[in-house]
Amino acid sequence: MTYEKHGLRHCGLYMHWANIKNRCYNKKSPRWKDWGGKGITMHEPWKQSFKTFYDYITKLPNYEIEGFNSIDRINNNKGYIPGNIRWANIEMQNNNKSNVYKITYNGKTQNLAQWAKELKLGKDTIHNRHRKGWTDIECLFGKGVVKNDSVSISKRHTRKNKK
Repeated sequence: MTYEKHGLRHCGLYMHWANIKNRCYNKKSPRWKDWGGKGITMHEPWKQSFKTFYDYITKLPNYEIEGFNSIDRINNNKGYIPGNIRWANIEMQNNNKSNVYKITYNGKTQNLAQWAKELKLGKDTIHNRHRKGWTDIECLFGKGVVKNDSVSISKRHTRKNKK
């Protein structure tokens, strides 16, 4: 095996690269089952050359932006490949976990926390509704929702406004 000389061994990105390779290829890694064990791999030129990885990752949006310090796979079913990685902050990472339940409404897909934020609901409200077995529409808008085309109207709200 030949070693690449790039002068970047102590660069913070080197640890990102090494950790990705470890999760994807080292069966003894405690995190391998969630990456390599699920078939997640790294683009072969990046796997072979840190400098090639470095040259790609440092050109992505949000590089060196405070708070965007994690490399995130956009589609968790795909590996670390060109077009599927980005610099992410903690909120982006949490919203992109593979174990996060998502609801699609009117063509828009978001996880429960994102819907709660958009609909100005408590962070646990939609999650608790989902755990109770409510439908996706009920999770978002509550029980007794009338759906009219792409607009949802709460029966309780319309009754209150009638005099």
